[in-house]
Amino acid sequence: MRTIKKEIRLGDLLPTLVFVSGLLKPQNEHQETHGNEEGKQEVLRLMSLGLLQSADPRNPYNKTPEEMKEVEISGLSPNEYDINLLVDKIGDEGYHPDKYTHIKVYKENVIIDGVKRFQALKKLYGDDYMVEVKEIIED
Repeated sequence: MRTIKKEIRLGDLLPTLVFVSGLLKPQNEHQETHGNEEGKQEVLRLMSLGLLQSADPRNPYNKTPEEMKEVEISGLSPNEYDINLLVDKIGDEGYHPDKYTHIKVYKENVIIDGVKRFQALKKLYGDDYMVEVKEIIED
């Protein structure tokens, strides 16, 4: 696998959950009853390549108990809390992917790393904002 940098509109990126839901969606009557085995196999293949990650069920938000208390006090979901922190930070400092990390995408511009950054940027700048991403290409 290799990566290339490219610029893309935020509105042309697809969050991982939307992509995975599409893979698992039944495509015919048989799959409605028995499930989409091909989609499941593709999800497992992407996980084995490290392109899709699953959360630790014991700590799905990857937060310390103290951080979870802050989230609880905020009244927001853990994801909303993280996105708001990013909106504030990016709003103050700007977005510098070379300094921190790029949003990573896979086939058809599916975000495989950086969904929260994507959501924060979209809140700040809208769908037409151009962002540099790293695209992962299977050789």
